Amino acid sequence: MLSRRAAFLMSLLLVSGCAAYTRDAPTGAADTFTDPRPAAAGAGPASRPSPEASSDLSSAPGPRGLVHHGSRKSTMVALTFDADMTAYMRGQLDRGEVDSYANPRLIAELRRLKVPATIFMTGMWIERYPRVAAGLAADPLFEVADHSYDHEAFATPCYGLGRTHDMRRSLRRTEALLDRLDPGHPRFFRFPGGCFDKAALKAVAAEGLTPVQWDVIGRDAFATSKDAIVKQTLDGVRGGSIVVLHLGGGKPSGLTDDALPAIVRGLRERGLRPVTLSTLLRHR
Repeated sequence: MLSRRAAFLMSLLLVSGCAAYTRDAPTGAADTFTDPRPAAAGAGPASRPSPEASSDLSSAPGPRGLVHHGSRKSTMVALTFDADMTAYMRGQLDRGEVDSYANPRLIAELRRLKVPATIFMTGMWIERYPRVAAGLAADPLFEVADHSYDHEAFATPCYGLGRTHDMRRSLRRTEALLDRLDPGHPRFFRFPGGCFDKAALKAVAAEGLTPVQWDVIGRDAFATSKDAIVKQTLDGVRGGSIVVLHLGGGKPSGLTDDALPAIVRGLRERGLRPVTLSTLLRHR
């Protein structure tokens, strides 16, 4: 039987897709990434998104267009955390193969350090952890946003993710759950796996959501040490950055909580101030 950490990593290799992107990809368009993951046994090589996914981002539709960072003149930085959940991951929890896909210690560290953050939640994650989700939504330190219902891709190929059958339904289901948590939550959306095409952008715009990518990826889900997460994050961050990390499981499946204090200390030493995504984008 696989160890719990090995099972967690295998699930991410097969279904999550989010954490595999390289820091150097500036836009979040999936086809600009190099996928460093080894192929899972029996799964074949990791898929690469199609060239269509790299549409002209400067003219992308949406209430504010496709967002990758805030003003470069700013000293603010947005730390964002993806709370992923797929049907496969839910099955792992039911079978006891993985302890958790929530990380209460990470949330506690954010509160202890008084660090604002934006949490992109899948609908399935909200349903699995309703009390945790409600606590995050009620805390003025945080804001919650949409990461699809079940983390199925909005454009494929997308690192092994299956494609959603109805993008707008996925958005509406999660928005309904978020509305119950916080009717005033910001109307931000992050694509599963960071993958999108023109149809995906159109669907997000039709629901009145602003698609938000990133310019710094912590690669925390696949890291084997907290130092790697810290270095990956701080090497790429600058004023106006949007950093993507993960609200993954507690030990032994995640190291983000261990890395967070050093990340925050490094930001503050550089004169950078963590804020929510809403705060950062109000000053674009």
